[in-house]
Amino acid sequence: MAVRVISQQIVFKPPGKCIYCGSPGDPNLHTEHIIPESLGARFEFLKASCHACSVKTGAVEGHVVSRLFGDTRAFLGMRRGKKRKWPEKFSVHVKPKTEADRSSSLTMTTRLEGYEKKEVELDYLPGAMIIFNLPPAGIFLGAPLSDEFRVASCDIAFAAGWRERLKRLGGHVLLGGLSALSQEQFGLFLAKIAHSYAVAYSQRREAGRSAGATDYQGRTVHQPQDRQGAQPNRAAVASWPCR
Repeated sequence: MAVRVISQQIVFKPPGKCIYCGSPGDPNLHTEHIIPESLGARFEFLKASCHACSVKTGAVEGHVVSRLFGDTRAFLGMRRGKKRKWPEKFSVHVKPKTEADRSSSLTMTTRLEGYEKKEVELDYLPGAMIIFNLPPAGIFLGAPLSDEFRVASCDIAFAAGWRERLKRLGGHVLLGGLSALSQEQFGLFLAKIAHSYAVAYSQRREAGRSAGATDYQGRTVHQPQDRQGAQPNRAAVASWPCR
């Protein structure tokens, strides 16, 4: 599975208020990770969100990241948010095969009847991620503004060796966690990233015009690699309809 990790840390200076509600703080403002830290991103907007907004955006981020990427982040060697370490065992929900089933498989469902919870080591994780595909942006097509957000389809990306790992689990493996993820939640996730980056970038441009200098600093952190330390290979991708 090809994983491209942002290799530069970008730190934006504080905007002086919450970028979501305009609050001056409570009394302190919190650092905003423009792209979730749990996805390996290094874009930080210092003192950019109040406590209430930080809790709300963090809840959306956590739900979306766990639903789409889950423990596969550990399989790919990605960092966990808030400097937490990955556990030694991971929970996987498996529905045993019947006589009619020819092979093990991955499935997405919120119906858990017949599924058994198993605790497995890292090397037993399926190593698959859900990737949402979006229709063309309406702004480029001249479409009128709308609050509607929809997902056209979704792909499942597999890391190398996933078939062998599925065989070890011996059944139909639940992909994407236990809770449902709505298209609106994914839309909020993208909107949060877009809004925070737009505010940070606009602030940087204004500072550059007035002072002749940028208001961020960058430094190289690390280069993208897979969990074995080799350069990542191309992902195997299967398309699924997404409702």
